Formats: sequence, C-alpha cells, structure tokens
Amino acid sequence: MFIKETHVNRSEDYWVGEPFFTEVSEETIGGIFRSCQKYFGRCISKIYIDTKTGTKSGGWVFLRKEKYDDCKERYLHETWVELHEKEPTKEITEYPVYI
Repeated sequence: MFIKETHVNRSEDYWVGEPFFTEVSEETIGGIFRSCQKYFGRCISKIYIDTKTGTKSGGWVFLRKEKYDDCKERYLHETWVELHEKEPTKEITEYPVYI
C-alpha cells in the first residue's frame, strides 16, 4: 500500500515541499493510522473522496508543532495522508522536433 503525504505550514499557510508517495510496510489501515499518528502528531480530520457510489474516507489530516530549521520559533505542521492501493504511474509522451 502507498500513502501520499502533503505537508503544510498551517501557521503561515504554505506547502512545505511538494506532495510525494511513500510505500508503507504496515499491512492494515489501522496499523498505517497508528504509525502516522506517532510520526505526524494528532489526527484532526479525515479526508473524504467523492465517488460514483457516494462519499468515502480516503485518509487523514494530522497536526503537530514543529521548530523552524533556522530559528527557535515553532509553527503548526499539518500533514495530509491519502491512502492508495498502488503507486500512481505517469505516462510521458515525447514529441521530437525534426529539423
């Protein structure tokens, strides 16, 4: 199973890097949740996804206080964790230029 992590500085409302996918070793959704909670802080919300059959839960939002790297101030670090069965693939089509 894979998770997509999106990190946000909630104190100043900006992304902390680009979202990325990570393969997880946990085999159950409960195990993934507990691991994320230990690492990313307390769970403050669920992520909901609209599907053809209705709305389903697809992940969680976690929050913790974190220090800036360059000073002693702290900020609220929010992490969005989305669950995925497989790593997404991206097809690249090349368009060569003939001279």
